[in-house]
Amino acid sequence: MADGELTAFQPDIWQCWHETLGSVDRPTWDWEGLGYPYWRIYWNHHPGASVSFNGADYALDPEFVVVVAPNTVVDHHLSGVVEHTYAHATLGYPYDGVVPHVRRIPVEDVPIHLWLFALRGGEDGGGETLDFSQTLAAQAFVLSVFSAFPGGVWPKPATDPAIHGLVREISRHPSRSFRTTDMAERCGMSVNTLLRRFREQIGRSPQQFVADCRLQRACVLLHRTSRSIEQIAEGCGFCDRYHFSKVFKRRYRCGPAAFRHQPFAPRLFRGTP
Repeated sequence: MADGELTAFQPDIWQCWHETLGSVDRPTWDWEGLGYPYWRIYWNHHPGASVSFNGADYALDPEFVVVVAPNTVVDHHLSGVVEHTYAHATLGYPYDGVVPHVRRIPVEDVPIHLWLFALRGGEDGGGETLDFSQTLAAQAFVLSVFSAFPGGVWPKPATDPAIHGLVREISRHPSRSFRTTDMAERCGMSVNTLLRRFREQIGRSPQQFVADCRLQRACVLLHRTSRSIEQIAEGCGFCDRYHFSKVFKRRYRCGPAAFRHQPFAPRLFRGTP
């Protein structure tokens, strides 16, 4: 990397919302085994909610921003009525592949005023669509949360330029066809060499990585859009909805429709493009 060159990544902050837990609209927050392939960022105005992971409890107190890494399966707990705010985001390869964990960041280490500005609806009023100023504020806040992580948390990208380029293409365009022979040809190596180098640097086979990217994209679309199961299956590179549903259920222990309509499915959010 040249001096001063920034590390490339793909931040997508696509869910910003606030709600009252323990209210008529959200009467409970006590769920077990919730895991999603994207980042969950929580900050609450008052104590009373918490998440637990690997036997440890993480209180959602006003003094901390709580971050749940992708594919971290946590239990949610609620006591009383709590004003709850959250954001959902993905960072792309390789940063969404962190080790599953939960992290609490002191609120004084992040610009919480930007988060409050975004959630308040900005100076011109509210609505479900953030205007450009609010969107910038939300992005600045969320990225500041990630910048508070220690550097050693983040996975390193592939060092082999051919593998790195292939992985970036798969993660950006998972709906494309990625036959192993075509990927080997693209990288200028034999199939056996591709399989060996890919597993050495990524930790799984090329086809496993393709499947992971497609399923991550499908989860986001299920929670972010109202597209049909057929449209999502096609848009994520699956041959049909039946194959998509089979693969999805094998990974998440429920079908796409059940995943979309589960009790804790996030509200749809439309940010400024």
